[in-house]
Amino acid sequence: MEFLIILTIFTLLIYFIPSMVANSRQHKNLQSIIVLNLFLGWTLVGWVVSLVWAYSDTPAKEAVPIATAALDDMRVCPYCAEPIRAAAIKCKHCGSDVSPAPEADITPVIDAEESLPPIAMSRNDE
Repeated sequence: MEFLIILTIFTLLIYFIPSMVANSRQHKNLQSIIVLNLFLGWTLVGWVVSLVWAYSDTPAKEAVPIATAALDDMRVCPYCAEPIRAAAIKCKHCGSDVSPAPEADITPVIDAEESLPPIAMSRNDE
């Protein structure tokens, strides 16, 4: 008789593993997983589906504050409004050519007038 009681408890623990996993992960669909596990868990398919569902969605994480030091050298692209580096000359999101921010400390690798063809120079430089 004791063996039957232990076997029943062990079977119920295995049967409700998906519900316990969903509860420990604080799943947002906990009630639905429990209902699925309760009514269809006796089939292998229902049990596996509820277990996969319990593991599939991660719980909502708290917002992590963004470091302000990383945003100091950023600015917004005037064409797509996505954040780009202050020294950027081309937006990595939309591909538009942008002028570097005036306060950006940019050291050119080569002289701009020597590397650009005459067509690319503006009319004010003539």
